[in-house]
Amino acid sequence: MIYPGTLNWHQGLDIAIKAFDRIKEKAPHAEFHIYGSGNYKDDLLLIIKELSLSNRVKLMDTVPIEQIGEIMANADLGVVPRERLIWRRCIQHEDIRIHGARVPVIVANTRIDKYYFNESLVKYFEAGDEISLAGAMLS
Repeated sequence: MIYPGTLNWHQGLDIAIKAFDRIKEKAPHAEFHIYGSGNYKDDLLLIIKELSLSNRVKLMDTVPIEQIGEIMANADLGVVPRERLIWRRCIQHEDIRIHGARVPVIVANTRIDKYYFNESLVKYFEAGDEISLAGAMLS
């Protein structure tokens, strides 16, 4: 699984890591690679450590735009776990980048994402719900 983007609270990566923890036994070979930088990185590292996921959830540094496309194209699944935010009125780069790599994508069911993507293009989960995201990861 892959997430490329900023490491900020509103991206919902804490939810994605906790969802991954819920499926780790059912998907013993799965890994979650998170590419990016941001002010939430230390918090995410702490969650990964507390859940003993260091060997399966990897926080990778930002890579040049010329390389991220190939990295995403080699992933099996893209995850865009952001929080449901009232003020969000524009599509974010993570959605377009992963979708453009022709990789299946799980996306939080925010109003803006539902406006731009239908269920033939992405798999939705209930924004902010790690159980819903875990189910989408397994499916």
